[in-house]
Order: sequence, then C-alpha cells, then structure tokens
Amino acid sequence: MHSKDEKPLLLLYQLLRLNTDRFLGYQKAAQQTHVSVLQVLFERLSITSAACSEELCTEIFKIGGQPDLEKCRSQYEIAWREIQQALLIDDHAALMDACYHEELMSYKVYEYALRYVSPYLTTQQIELCTKHLDLLRNDYIKVQNLRMVLLNAA
Repeated sequence: MHSKDEKPLLLLYQLLRLNTDRFLGYQKAAQQTHVSVLQVLFERLSITSAACSEELCTEIFKIGGQPDLEKCRSQYEIAWREIQQALLIDDHAALMDACYHEELMSYKVYEYALRYVSPYLTTQQIELCTKHLDLLRNDYIKVQNLRMVLLNAA
C-alpha cells in the first residue's frame, strides 16, 4: 500500500463500518418487528448496505487493505439503541424517527466524504461513493415518506 492510499483507505474503512452497522441493525430490526411493511423496509435497507459493503471490500482490497467485518463496528450505536428501544415498546413513530435520523446520518457521512475527501480519491472511488450516496438518498426518502405517513396518521 502506498502512502497516497492512506486517506482513501481510512475513508473506505469508515464507510464499511457504517454499512456493516446499518446492515446488521436493519437485519435485527426486521426480525424484531411484527409489522410487515416495516419488515420489508428494513430488509430493503439492509440489502442496500450489503451491496455497498461488498463493493467497499473490493475497493479496500484493490488499494492493499484488509477489511475485517468482525471489527467493523462504528460509532452509530446510539442510533441503533434508539431503534431497538422503539421496537421493544412497539412505538412506530419513535421507530421511524430513529430510522430517519440513522438514514440522515448515513447519507451525510457519504456527502461529507465526497465534499472533503474527494481530492484524495481516484475517479473510480468517487464514482463508487457517488453511487452509494444515491442509494442512501433513495433509502432516506423511503424512510422519510413512511415516517410522514405514520405521523400524519397519528
């Protein structure tokens, strides 16, 4: 690995941690809810992160890194605790609020990466991050729409 690959590698590890947490969190949430629309939503959100994780691992290998998914736990545990708590008390409004904030945070991490770290990234890495940003933006909109439906129904 070259020293020029250090910043991109650190970013790719951060994005991998984000997607690993997101995948595991939504998989667990899908198993814990009895509401079919939420199960479908959580499964779709986890599929997005599984695909992103796979692509990030490939890119990490290309620049000489070694992704370790077992160690890829991030700082997003507070958001996941809020999601778990809302599931436990079956509070759908609180659940969608927590998911909304998780999705916003995920989307913003990618947005930040493209804004501030892109000078250190290759064209291919920028394209990968842009693709992931678009996927996360779509997921964010799905969560936002369901959240608004639930808030308006209450």
